[in-house]
Amino acid sequence: MSAASADVSCAFSQLLGPNSVDCNVELETVSSLEFDRSGEFLAVGDVNGGITVFRRQVSGLFSRFHEFQSHSMEFDYLKSVEIEARVSKIRWLTPGSATQRRLLSCNDKTIKLWRVGERCQREYTHVPGSSLLPKIHRRTTNTVARPLRTFANGHAYQINGLSMNSDQETFISSDDLRINLWHTNNKNEAFLVVDLKPANMEELSEVITGAEFHPYNCNLLMYSSSKGLVRVGDLREQALCDRYAKVYEDIEGSEPRSFFSELISSVSDARFSRCGRYVITRDYLTLRIWDLAMEKRPVARIPFHDYLRSHLSHLYETDCIFDKFDFAVSPDSKFIVGGTYHGAFTLVPVAGGQPLSFEAGKPKPSSGGFFGSLSWGRSKKPSAIMKPFHFDPVTADFTNKALRCAWSPNDSTFAVASSNRVLLYSQQSSN
Repeated sequence: MSAASADVSCAFSQLLGPNSVDCNVELETVSSLEFDRSGEFLAVGDVNGGITVFRRQVSGLFSRFHEFQSHSMEFDYLKSVEIEARVSKIRWLTPGSATQRRLLSCNDKTIKLWRVGERCQREYTHVPGSSLLPKIHRRTTNTVARPLRTFANGHAYQINGLSMNSDQETFISSDDLRINLWHTNNKNEAFLVVDLKPANMEELSEVITGAEFHPYNCNLLMYSSSKGLVRVGDLREQALCDRYAKVYEDIEGSEPRSFFSELISSVSDARFSRCGRYVITRDYLTLRIWDLAMEKRPVARIPFHDYLRSHLSHLYETDCIFDKFDFAVSPDSKFIVGGTYHGAFTLVPVAGGQPLSFEAGKPKPSSGGFFGSLSWGRSKKPSAIMKPFHFDPVTADFTNKALRCAWSPNDSTFAVASSNRVLLYSQQSSN
């Protein structure tokens, strides 16, 4: 993956991160990323339950817009376990106005609906003894985040999927065994649409790993499983989608049966393409592209971690084989970006060509280590096309993981989270 490619290139554009790489990384490790539909806002969730929202300026660079605490650590007294504050998913809703945005965020058990935006405050002056109405003395504009609703007690297991419907009124949330359908105006009631829980838990053979609504058809939803399957259900047929409409399973390209086969075949991320015609899935080693009209085999298989195939034993011993990597698709659906180890990410041309890896965690500046002195919102314009990074499993740092990534819906900008930093890049085509 180190060879040069005429189809794939990218340039570094901006760093969003703490003042020093030596700060307490654990408290600020990024756990979720999401652009809004306009590409103007970028929400970054962390393991401490906080969300930082960045806004794109006229220059094209992002600056801090607002920061708030979305979730706090709780304790489940029935199960005697702590519920982490980590923000696992963020989903934007269609903006209600030019100054107000709404978003859904969740930790392992609770979903919250927030309104983030600018609020104008007025100060009035009144002359004692005067009959005149008070006059506006000063106007100030502040950014605030206000919780609208809390959707709790809907899941017995950790939430692993959150998706907004195209009607912008309903959304689904999934855990290991069930998928619930919620309405944004009703926090007290959720409808069960998928239930994989058997009568005898010893008969359980697979779990749900994620769920998503179709981008245009509000009646279609899909969910992925630990067996590497993707199922598509139609809410028009029946309220409980126990009998799925279609199932996608790659029998020809499945891994040879081994001790690790079930672990590496589990789908870590699954999404519809922006046009709604394709489904894209990623497991530990491979990325697959499915045509909704063709269930038997994918239209493309893209090796993402093929160089790790001979190191599965070591990855199992270090628990790295259980890592769940995201991916993101460009607005024109021509490129896919996904994270990997050593703080690196891979950029893949969908139509063919050589996938290239680039190091996200340790970019090489032309002079000095400017990454150690930047603060949140400070930026550096791209100076040159980045050089591809050769991934060597022997010397790679498997503790530095780029698990999260997101792509702006309207341009070539994409974000990759490596440890406690978010790095923004611009995909550039040489064609």
